[in-house]
Amino acid sequence: MPDARWFPWPLDLAVGKLRGRGPAGLSAVVIGTGAYAGSTLALLDAEYRANVSVFSWSGRAEAFAAARGAAALTTSELPAAIQKADVVIGCSGRGARLGAEEFRRFRQGTEERLVVVDLALSRDFGLSTGELPGIDVITLEDVRRASPREHSDGVRQATELIRRAALRLEKDRQARLLDPAIVVLRTHMQRVLAGELTRVKNQHGCTATAEAVEFALRRVVRQLMHVPTARARELAAAGRQDDYTAALEALYGLNVEPDSGLLPVPAAAECRVGAWAS
Repeated sequence: MPDARWFPWPLDLAVGKLRGRGPAGLSAVVIGTGAYAGSTLALLDAEYRANVSVFSWSGRAEAFAAARGAAALTTSELPAAIQKADVVIGCSGRGARLGAEEFRRFRQGTEERLVVVDLALSRDFGLSTGELPGIDVITLEDVRRASPREHSDGVRQATELIRRAALRLEKDRQARLLDPAIVVLRTHMQRVLAGELTRVKNQHGCTATAEAVEFALRRVVRQLMHVPTARARELAAAGRQDDYTAALEALYGLNVEPDSGLLPVPAAAECRVGAWAS
């Protein structure tokens, strides 16, 4: 039975490429300080008893390495560490990407084989690094192809779950993008209505007639229509009538037919407004 754990597979591949070398005394440089890097360090210690150094583009290597019994690397120390390393493992996906030119400089003066393992979703190393003499690059795709079938099935299922969750999250995020605009519109309408009600109360107290209430509501409508009406004229003058009608359909579900004109409010409807106000 193949090992049921996933993590050993990338490092098993790496050690297998170090011709004639066993895992004992393995020298490794890990780039990154996240959970992925933490799991990698734990495996290097438990399975390989490796001599591990940690580098972080964000400057968090010292605390991270100290808590795990590893050595922290500064930017100036990184080249020398890579020159002496057997394995370089990328677990970051952030910061600079080390490419063939950097590895060519770092490995000057050594003919020892180096295996570069790129475990970052957004790669830590350029693929051309693997074209340099004496350097092998292992990517997540290489790990996937080398994994047992049961691992591949699990990865596919997990990937599908993540994809669906990401789609739901993006759909919800898109739906919430206009929340600030809705709040602004609602606040504006409430402010206009409150102002008009205050005016009615100041003039009529609690004994406002149906006519006074109807008049106030019509004033509210006129105020709310002022900006949309002005914008309609501006857009029409600019030849953007379609933008305006599309906005009406999107916001209010109103379908404006060309040259149809606007239907007047029926008299019966006006009577109902008065009856409600009374």
